[in-house]
Amino acid sequence: MEGRSDIEDLLHYFESIQKEGDYAVIATDENSEIRFLFIVHQNMLDSFAKFPEVMLADSTYNTNKHKLPLLIVNAVNGLGGSECIAYAFLINETKETYTEVFEQLRKAAGDETIEKVKTIVVDYDMSEISSLETVFPGAHVQL
Repeated sequence: MEGRSDIEDLLHYFESIQKEGDYAVIATDENSEIRFLFIVHQNMLDSFAKFPEVMLADSTYNTNKHKLPLLIVNAVNGLGGSECIAYAFLINETKETYTEVFEQLRKAAGDETIEKVKTIVVDYDMSEISSLETVFPGAHVQL
């Protein structure tokens, strides 16, 4: 937006989606530095509740001007297609950060939906795998 900084635009965006009933978190560390940005829209949660059995989680790179990794979490729908159920911009890809992000997904979706997750497909990122095994102990993590 004109006249606003990037951070002002971001804060305005988060405020607007929270007013609409969506779930958005700006996680900071003890020095108030941003650790990650987590966003789930209500329609994403609705899709996840309908199709929670299989999740896909993957990060992509260089997709934004700040070059932050973008974690995209998808659910496989009844037709075998995938639907985005959450996304997060990450400052780093440590187990701690991934665990906090997936805990936010648990909080947004609710334990009833999370407990129905049976399989999570990921690439070979040990930090991500370890965090998924922590947050989704009943699910099988598959490469």
